[in-house]
Amino acid sequence: MDITLQKMEYLIALWKFRNDKRHIFLSCYQRMTQSMIKSIENGEFEDPEWVIVLLNHFAEYYFRALTLYEAGETHTPLVWKAVHETALKENPGVLQLLATGINAHINYDLVFVLVDLLAKEWSKMSDTQKSIRYKDYIHVNQVIAATIDQVQDEVVEINVPVWGVMDTLMGRLDEKLASLLINRWRSEVWDDALSIISTQSEAEKARLHSGIQQKVLQRTHYILLKNF
Repeated sequence: MDITLQKMEYLIALWKFRNDKRHIFLSCYQRMTQSMIKSIENGEFEDPEWVIVLLNHFAEYYFRALTLYEAGETHTPLVWKAVHETALKENPGVLQLLATGINAHINYDLVFVLVDLLAKEWSKMSDTQKSIRYKDYIHVNQVIAATIDQVQDEVVEINVPVWGVMDTLMGRLDEKLASLLINRWRSEVWDDALSIISTQSEAEKARLHSGIQQKVLQRTHYILLKNF
């Protein structure tokens, strides 16, 4: 993960220098990744080796989509094209920038990361082994929840100073709401991944993929208030 964190650090510095708003989501993602690494090192997971593979593969999806978009490739995932173009060509708020990135990376990328990792082993695993996979997956929610304050302090408030006052007035409500939303999304992602894994039909897999993409794009539109 050292190389991944170095790539994140380099891009964050570059994008800040260029006043490229994409640094906001990546700064959040960087802190979440650092928290995950600490949790792995602290022995919080049942199968830390699998979680490391998950973490690395998850990052690969982000950087692959970024590379495609920067190269102007037509097969850039539509969900990521929307995120990048929103940050570069529109004037969204900081929270919208964060939410669109999180939406794309969790609700789209994570589904297919799970499919990549679980498809080869799921049918061969015992119920106990499947339970361990799910337990480790769910523990990530706790790591994310514990990092929300840091993201608010070091990313949101730095870019929107008034948010510090709002955060104080809201107490723990905003953190709880953000955590609940991410928990709900990640639960849905697990179900979506298993739906893809459970079918042998390529046509059905393509239909599920298209449905997930449309769902994530629709959420992007809601986040940006484009449907109102």
